[in-house]
Amino acid sequence: MCHQILYINNIKWIDQEGYEGYGSIELNPPPFTVNGHEIPEDHYVVIHDKFFTYFHDYFIWIETYNPTGAKEFNRGFNYCGMTAIRGENLAKFGKLIDSLLSLFENAPENIILTGDFCFGGKHKHNGNYEKIRVKKDELFKIFGSLKIMTDRAIKNNGYLLHFGI
Repeated sequence: MCHQILYINNIKWIDQEGYEGYGSIELNPPPFTVNGHEIPEDHYVVIHDKFFTYFHDYFIWIETYNPTGAKEFNRGFNYCGMTAIRGENLAKFGKLIDSLLSLFENAPENIILTGDFCFGGKHKHNGNYEKIRVKKDELFKIFGSLKIMTDRAIKNNGYLLHFGI
């Protein structure tokens, strides 16, 4: 299960099936297409759910916009739906990503993060916390790409658009 975050520029809000949304978006990762135009590879990031949920507490510090429902602002990402980050909130998101990059700069090459508390099931953790093993380079690639896309969106008055699982 993965989440996708896309950099989108110059997409006008249109009325689609009775609510506002982002034109025609086809989510067949990869590639993504918006209004018939393929999104270049450096304009999106795919984030595994285990990382996304681990960083959830940080992401809720950012005000986000629901592009497919009522015009309302929320905090963090819609786990199962779409979320947009735009305007001044992009700068806040960029600062958050910078902070996470700085934090992990001092991490060892092989990182073990503490995930959710699990009982049995397919993971067989038997009442222990899940261990999320990740290479430092992998986290830097994800956050580095998010930072580049955030800076691009700020510079070009664009958006970051998140697709939940």
